[in-house]
Amino acid sequence: MMTNCYLINNAGQIANGYNSDVTYDHCLLQRAITSGEYEGGTVIVDHTAIIEFPAVDSEVNAAIADGDYDAIYFTTGTHILQNSLVGFAKDDAIDSGSGSDGTVVVTNCWVESALHEALAWSGGSSSTSGRKTWSYNSVLINCGQGIECGWSTGPLSPLCVGAGLLSTANSIGARYGDNYSGTTGLGLKDGFLTLTNSIILNNYRDVWGQVWDNTWNYRVNDMDVHENWLTAPNTNHPNNSIWNPATDAAKLLPFMRTPPGALVGLGFANWVPLTLSNLTSGVPMRLSTFTTNIVSVDYSVEKQSGTLASGTLTFQPGETVKQIFSPITGVSTQDIVRIELSNPRGCELTTGTETFVVPSSASTATDITFIPFNSNWKYFDNGTDQGTAWQARTFNDTGWSNGVAQIGYGDGDESTLIRKTNSGGTFTITFYFRKTFQIADPTVLDSLRMRLLRDDAGVVYINGSEVFRNSNLPQPPNPVTYLTLANATGENDIDIFTRGATNLFAGNNVAAIEIHQQATTSSDVSFDFELIGTVTPTAPKLNLVQFGEDLVLYWSNAAYQLEATDELGPTANWQTVVGASSPISVSPTAAQRFYRLKK
Repeated sequence: MMTNCYLINNAGQIANGYNSDVTYDHCLLQRAITSGEYEGGTVIVDHTAIIEFPAVDSEVNAAIADGDYDAIYFTTGTHILQNSLVGFAKDDAIDSGSGSDGTVVVTNCWVESALHEALAWSGGSSSTSGRKTWSYNSVLINCGQGIECGWSTGPLSPLCVGAGLLSTANSIGARYGDNYSGTTGLGLKDGFLTLTNSIILNNYRDVWGQVWDNTWNYRVNDMDVHENWLTAPNTNHPNNSIWNPATDAAKLLPFMRTPPGALVGLGFANWVPLTLSNLTSGVPMRLSTFTTNIVSVDYSVEKQSGTLASGTLTFQPGETVKQIFSPITGVSTQDIVRIELSNPRGCELTTGTETFVVPSSASTATDITFIPFNSNWKYFDNGTDQGTAWQARTFNDTGWSNGVAQIGYGDGDESTLIRKTNSGGTFTITFYFRKTFQIADPTVLDSLRMRLLRDDAGVVYINGSEVFRNSNLPQPPNPVTYLTLANATGENDIDIFTRGATNLFAGNNVAAIEIHQQATTSSDVSFDFELIGTVTPTAPKLNLVQFGEDLVLYWSNAAYQLEATDELGPTANWQTVVGASSPISVSPTAAQRFYRLKK
C-alpha cells in the first residue's frame, strides 16, 4: 500500500503486479512508460493522479500508441478506481483486456486526453464469467473514445455498464466494437454495452456501434443506450433526449470542479505551429473545462494589407471546442497572418491574445526520409554464406529477390513471405537485405536516425560500414557470420538509434542489413527498416513585419533565443527576452530597443 507518495519520471514502468494486492491512496504517478500492468489480485486507486504517460508533447509514437503503454492496464483480478484523475496518455487511459475473467469499477473519476480510449474494456475468455466493468459518475473528456466495449475472446464478454457519465469532446463518446480482427462474432464473441442516465455530448460521434471486422454492421442488438442526453438524434438509439443548453445546463453541475460563476480558461489549442491550411480547416479554440455559462470571444484574422475574417465565437453550456475559419484567397505563402482575440466574456484568455501563421520560408525542414517503413527491398533467403561483399555500395544484387516490407514469415503480418529453409531443406539462420537510396547533397546532413524492426537480431551497414549491431549478437571485434545465432529472441522488437552522417555519397547510397535467427527451431522471422536524415541547422534570420501599430518579430529556429538591449556599442547590455518565442509582438511606442538572435 502506498499513501501520500509520488513516483515521477521513471525510465520504465511505475510498477507491475502479478496476483498482488496494490493500493494507491493520495498518490501522484507521473511520466513513465506506463504506471503498470496488473494481472490478478486486487488493485485500488483512490484520490490519486495517474498522468502524462510517457510525456505530454506533440509527438505521436505509433509503437507506444499500439503497444498497451496505457496510463494503467489491468488483465485479470479485481480493480477499483475512485475519486482520481487519469489521462494525458499516448495510448489508453484505463485499459482492461486480455487474460480471462476480471472486474473493473470506475467511480467519481476525471479521465482526460488519452490518444485512444478513456475507458477501454475488452477481452475475457471464460465461458462462465468473462470481464465485467462498471463506470459511474465520471468525466471522460478530450479522448479518442470515451467508453468502449471492445474486442472479445469469449461469449458474453466484456459486459460493460456505464451510468451517470459525462463523455464530451471525444472523437466517439460511447462505442460498441473495436478496430481489431476478432472484435465480435455474431453470437459467438459478443460483449454488451449498457449506458444510461449519462450526458454524451459534443463528440464527433456521440454513440457508435460499427464493428470493424464484421462488414461494419451496426450492432444495435448488443447495446442498450437509453435515458441519456445526446447532441443530436440517433435513429439506432431512439430512447434518449436531445441536449438543450438553454434548459439542460444545470445537469453539468454535478460534474464541475469549479464554482458555477467562475471564469474558465480559453486559448488556442494547437501543439504545432499553424499553417495556412489551418485557416480553411479550422483553428482550434478550447475551453479549459465545460461550464453552465455562455462563453464568447471576438476574433479577427488579418494579414498586413487587411482583415481576412472576423466574428465572435460562442460556446454554449457544455461546449468546449470551437474553430475559427478564414478564407485564404489572395494570401501568399510569404504572408504572415495574425489571429487576434479580444473582448472575452465568461472566460479569461490563458494562451495570450494572438497567434500567427508565419511564412513557409520561416520554417526550416530538418528531416529527410530516405527509407520509410514498408519500402521495397532486395533480399537473399537461400541460407548460403554471402561473406562481406554484399555489404558494399557497388555490390551487384540483380540476382536477388525483391519485395515490400514487412518481410518475413510466421507472424501473419508480412507483406512479403520468404523461405524458412533452402532448396536442400537446411534451416536458414541469416537473411540479407539491401536497398539503394538517393542523397542529393550529403554535406547538408547532420545525422542519420534509424529504426530497425527485427526478429530476432540484426546488423546494419551503410555503404559497407557497420553502423549498428543489436545487443543479442556477439559485439565487435567478434565476427558475425551466416551461422551466428542470436543469443536472445527479439519478437518484432524495434531498435532506435542515431549515427553521424559520415561515409555518404552524392547520388546512390546503400543500406545493407542482415537478420539472424535465435535458434534453428525458430517459427518466425521479421524485418523492416527506416532511415531519416537530419539536416544541419543554419542560423535563422530575424524578420520584422508591421500590423497596424504593432510590430511582429519572427524567426525559424527554436534553438535561438531573442535578446534585446537599449543601446548598441561597447556598453550594450544584451539580455534574453524572457518567455519570448517566435513570433512575438513588440510595441513601437515603447522606449528604443535593439534585438538579435543568439543560440
